[in-house]
Amino acid sequence: MIVEYAPAEDHENVQGMVFSNEEFEKLQNNEPATDIDGGVHHLDKRIIGQYNCRHMAMPFLIGISERSFTPEQLQDINARNEKGIVFDGKQMSIYEGTQAQRALETDMRKTREEFNMLKELRDTDPRLERDYQRCKQKLAELRGEYQALANVLKPVSIRAKLERTYVPSMSTGAGLAQKGNIEQTRHARTYYDTIANRKSKSDISKIADSSGFSQEQISDIRNHLFIKKHDLGNGILEQLTPDYRIAQAWHRLEQGKGNELDILLLNHELYELTLIRDQGYTFDEAHIMASRKYPWAKRMEEIGK
Repeated sequence: MIVEYAPAEDHENVQGMVFSNEEFEKLQNNEPATDIDGGVHHLDKRIIGQYNCRHMAMPFLIGISERSFTPEQLQDINARNEKGIVFDGKQMSIYEGTQAQRALETDMRKTREEFNMLKELRDTDPRLERDYQRCKQKLAELRGEYQALANVLKPVSIRAKLERTYVPSMSTGAGLAQKGNIEQTRHARTYYDTIANRKSKSDISKIADSSGFSQEQISDIRNHLFIKKHDLGNGILEQLTPDYRIAQAWHRLEQGKGNELDILLLNHELYELTLIRDQGYTFDEAHIMASRKYPWAKRMEEIGK
């Protein structure tokens, strides 16, 4: 198993270990597995190579191959990682520090994308000007927090990756495509707000009747998509970003005109929320698993929507 200098807690004890093919298969099946030195290991949820795990299993010929790290060196790496850093008054491992950095990068990209759109639209609606100023302030605060974290991570050889915080300019090809979708984004935001603020919930019974799902299931999906706030990986509870395609799908389903992909979407969202609610998965973990079982977004991309 290759070695990372900032391993996640659930994988740090298996990095650098050597397993037979049979024992490694047990490890990947969440069963107790014994390395060639007699150590017993067990992975509860996340297996090697899953959910942002950067560990990889490399071929090792017993009696021929040489280990890259001694047991003492592995202990030193894990100890250094666990000693970690202190940021914003919180003690965290180096790995947790890198995850905080990734979360800020994601939040900055999302905020910057919103900022770019509001910059184009703020003259059309006074409310959008207020949103623009709010977004501008939030982006400045995120930049400051990111730089503060970068200063703490630099001494442990983790560099800032500002290139991950940018989105395409409106003048680029990708940016022009984004600009072309601004009206769709506005429509999606309006539709999401309408669903969330409706006094009547007649859409629940209508969609249940047309889709074959129970009213309870549709109610849960509705709440998951349009109302509930989620931790999207940055420790902040927030509603999902409005998606024009989902708004269209929900409207079709309410009108009794849902198609195969709309039903796939319902299955995806129901499975995702069940993993979060009943099995304790994070939003990102549940979304990845749901996307594998019910690949709605992938299917939409394949047909160019």
